[in-house]
Amino acid sequence: MGGTKSQEPSSFGIVIEFYLEKKRMTRADLARELKVSPAAVTKWMTGKNSFKLAHLENILKVFKIDFKDFAETTHQKTSWGKFSQNYPH
Repeated sequence: MGGTKSQEPSSFGIVIEFYLEKKRMTRADLARELKVSPAAVTKWMTGKNSFKLAHLENILKVFKIDFKDFAETTHQKTSWGKFSQNYPH
């Protein structure tokens, strides 16, 4: 029952993982910067828990990116981008 599937990243997690690698940070580093537990970061990244808007704002500050960069990366790195390519605006 409790295999690794539960640890697979959500769309949000895929993007966070991208920026963690880009900034050479770990989940524990991000948790420390956000003053939350590493478990909280993992739960956000796997979609087990939601995060507050304030956390997203702080994540953007830690990664030194704006929301537009975050949204574009989400579009490029996840199924959101694949989905929207099939349904043009």
